[in-house]
Amino acid sequence: MVVLPPEIFDHIFYLLFHTDYNSLRACAEAHPFLSDLAERHLFSDIQIHYDSPGGRTFNASELSKLLNDKPHLANHVDILAVELRSNDLDKDYFAAISFIVTLVTRLRTMNLRYVGNSNIPWSNFPTHFREALMDCLGLPSMKCVSVSRVDGFPIIALDQCTIISLDGKFDFSNSCSKSYPHLEALSIYEWPGMSPGVIAWAKKLNLRYLDIRMPSIDECGMLFQVCPTVTTLTLDLGHKRESSLHQCFHSKFTCFI
Repeated sequence: MVVLPPEIFDHIFYLLFHTDYNSLRACAEAHPFLSDLAERHLFSDIQIHYDSPGGRTFNASELSKLLNDKPHLANHVDILAVELRSNDLDKDYFAAISFIVTLVTRLRTMNLRYVGNSNIPWSNFPTHFREALMDCLGLPSMKCVSVSRVDGFPIIALDQCTIISLDGKFDFSNSCSKSYPHLEALSIYEWPGMSPGVIAWAKKLNLRYLDIRMPSIDECGMLFQVCPTVTTLTLDLGHKRESSLHQCFHSKFTCFI
């Protein structure tokens, strides 16, 4: 009998995760040997929606129960996406998410997105949820964070990240004392304007990649001054998007379009 090495199974399960999630789930249920290998991929990249369509998308209460029954699964979660809606603001839903984020202690990427007619203030979320999420974002393993449609989110919570994506009006007030030495890439969908807080924060960054939406190209000169280390810049001016590569030589830019 020929027994394939675990590395072969691991590669097969990696491919199944991206092409046929249901078959990967079937492999996890076929044999204890396959279960451990398959679970590493089944739960490596998961999403939480209020209404779960299946696959790698879970309902919050179902996922919290699963992780409570099998806590070892939380160690496999590298990427977690959480979708919030206006009708999600109930105690049970946020209690479930709070429980989940306390278990995924090896998380590397977090995506938090609010779905509604307008942005929602960070302060509107329950206190226990905000505290649990802030603890999760402060994990040493956390490297990439995206926050969309949430206003007033404290940027200081992301000081150890290498990639940050922001969509909303964020709180830079306590960020000036942080140098953010690891931050390499920053995406800002809604540029808040060159307020003193933003300027003080941006000057401390050591960015290489910047993707930004600005209302006018007139602010670009100031932008280059506060982010002199940027080598790759993508601008979105309203409905017009321009990708440019900027090489920085003593704070002077040469643009290649």
